[in-house]
Amino acid sequence: MPDAGCGTGLCAAALRPHARSLHGVDLSVAMLDQARKRKLYDPLTRTDPASIGTLPPGPFDLIVSSAVLVCFGDLVPVLANLARALRPGGWLLLTTEVQADTPRG
Repeated sequence: MPDAGCGTGLCAAALRPHARSLHGVDLSVAMLDQARKRKLYDPLTRTDPASIGTLPPGPFDLIVSSAVLVCFGDLVPVLANLARALRPGGWLLLTTEVQADTPRG
């Protein structure tokens, strides 16, 4: 299971018990260095979730991406790339954020 945009690995403890293999990916070397200290990921890889062909080879049943979408402007390439790595019927688990000045219905 990839943790796409794993950052410092804050989700790793929650994901580890549910993954045969937990693959942390992030663009930042500094973040990956912090994630490595948790010793919960199998491999850690520097990659850009928006770049085609840079994610670990799938297909995966589940890809998690928490607090990452806010880092991208155009989400189409990111979501398309993540979807390519999923098996048919696989799940993409994402978190989103709402800005304080966003109108609420």
